[in-house]
Amino acid sequence: MDKPEILGVAEIGRMVGHDRSTIIQWKHKGRLPEPDYVISKTPIWLKDTIVTWLFKNTWVMNQEQAEIV
Repeated sequence: MDKPEILGVAEIGRMVGHDRSTIIQWKHKGRLPEPDYVISKTPIWLKDTIVTWLFKNTWVMNQEQAEIV
């Protein structure tokens, strides 16, 4: 069985081309989906959750800085 890919705020930031602090701000403002898991108060998302969210929120991507999803 394959393990699902998980992402924290740093990985999401690299994925969308924004810094970690911007992703943290989005989380606090409710712009990110609810985390799939919280471990020791650290939000964790499944990659599928974030990819689905990105398709619905194209404003997120910083095309010059983003890594290919």
